[in-house]
Amino acid sequence: MKELWQQIEHYQKLLDFNEGKIGPENFETPPRELNERELYMLKHFLIELKTQQYYLMDSVYPTI
Repeated sequence: MKELWQQIEHYQKLLDFNEGKIGPENFETPPRELNERELYMLKHFLIELKTQQYYLMDSVYPTI
């Protein structure tokens, strides 16, 4: 789970950088700007990672 959370955090920071919400000082090496297609794919990849997070959480802590 921790590795998944780290991945989600990293990709969320990358998305925030490309949307202008955070600056390059939040990275060790500044990431490159993504084009619209790459940004679209990144958003869907993040959705997929967050979905996996909830599937894993539900398998460990089942809902009533």
